[in-house]
Amino acid sequence: MAQGTFNLAEQIEKKTAWLWNWPLWGKRLLFFGLILLVGALDFVTGTDLSFSIFYIVPIFLAAWFIGLLDGLCFSLLASLVWILADHILKFDFHLAPAHYWNGTGTIAIYFLVSALATSLHESLSQAKHLIRIDQLTNVVNRRAFLEAVKTEIARVAHEPAPITVMFLSINHLKDINAQAGIETGDLTLILTAKLIKSAIRGMDTIARFSGDEFAMLLPGGSETTARGIIARLLDQIARESQSLGHPFDVTIGCVTFLKSPRHVQHVIEEGIAALATAKARPERGVFSDVIQ
Repeated sequence: MAQGTFNLAEQIEKKTAWLWNWPLWGKRLLFFGLILLVGALDFVTGTDLSFSIFYIVPIFLAAWFIGLLDGLCFSLLASLVWILADHILKFDFHLAPAHYWNGTGTIAIYFLVSALATSLHESLSQAKHLIRIDQLTNVVNRRAFLEAVKTEIARVAHEPAPITVMFLSINHLKDINAQAGIETGDLTLILTAKLIKSAIRGMDTIARFSGDEFAMLLPGGSETTARGIIARLLDQIARESQSLGHPFDVTIGCVTFLKSPRHVQHVIEEGIAALATAKARPERGVFSDVIQ
């Protein structure tokens, strides 16, 4: 998607974000009402002014928020209302061939608008997904993780609950790349992400935070919850890493916040500090901390 088109689609998404919370019937009723409103204006203004272009707004919104089929259905509805308002209700039954041509062209334009709106929305959704995903490991990236932490901080500010973050580093990944090849290093990252996914809960978030580091967010996760996840993860890594022909181990820093953290940076700094403490130990392993 071109940058200009992407920016336009993002602006549309932001300006109309409130509509996503509406029920399906509410959206359809709104778009139906908009079409009738345009039709009424079209009828009142007489034959000198045509409002056919304004039907595009509810058609576009229907295709954007509901889908192509609804966009096409509202296109047909808008065409019918336009014909009624512009000719039949004005008792203008003597239509020249040009009117039929213009009517066919208008319907085609409405259909095209529906298709374009649907395509643009799908492209925006795909682009938003891609910029939040690490392409190698298929987990969310640093940007998406920071957004998740921000959302969780806002939630626990109103619904008090602990928050746990874990940072994991693959030990000596550079050596693995140098000795076994970059492909083996990539497979190590992919396997690690897979094992973390299987160890954490469904509600938890895993992200590739940097080159050899992963971050995990455990909403409502206590220190006990984190210990259970770490135990499962270390056990799985010890067993599964053998399949690469180049066994590896990891270092984990874990921090549990019993109260809502001050801000996102506070969470990240404490998590990275816990990982650094674990790395500084003679035998790398796990370091856990609890912040009151």
